[in-house]
Amino acid sequence: MDKVRIQFDKLKLQGKIRIAEKVNIAKVNNFKADSKSNSILYNENMNKLIDDDIDFMLLHEEGHFINPIKKIPMFYFRCIFVFAILMAIILLIFFICNLLSYTVLIILLIFLFLIFLFLMYIWMRIFSQNNEYEADDYACNNIDNPLGIISVFEHTKHLSVRENHPVKNLFNEFSKFTHPSFDDRISRIKENYK
Repeated sequence: MDKVRIQFDKLKLQGKIRIAEKVNIAKVNNFKADSKSNSILYNENMNKLIDDDIDFMLLHEEGHFINPIKKIPMFYFRCIFVFAILMAIILLIFFICNLLSYTVLIILLIFLFLIFLFLMYIWMRIFSQNNEYEADDYACNNIDNPLGIISVFEHTKHLSVRENHPVKNLFNEFSKFTHPSFDDRISRIKENYK
């Protein structure tokens, strides 16, 4: 029996899930909002969660549909990449035209890379983590007892699936920066939903 589908249908009937059209089993860590197909993806292990935990996770993912990352932050994110690529091209042109020595080129590329990392860090800490908090808020505002589900983070962590795929595992490691820590999320829920 697929508990996730049952809970999804229940939340849809209650009008708490309005944008996500379906749920699908997929090779994801635990749950994931897929904006391309307007669906919530989940791995089969999530069926082992209790109903309240499943509800929170489904509503959290719906929260990503309700409050997507705004266009300005996405524009900022794209600008970071364009800036880094353009600067690297300019530096390489200067090097090819013998206006930069090899040592200066390496130093400037390292400096450019550090600026890129700093700008990415700002994007992840401000925009991406705030988006996770907004999704948590949507879930907490749509369940009966927000304080009763704070163990959901630990439960999903133990049921998460790690694939033997180096690129996907790299993205999973990267998501640790884009998502607030479980402790931060739990503290925030405790503070805001007393």
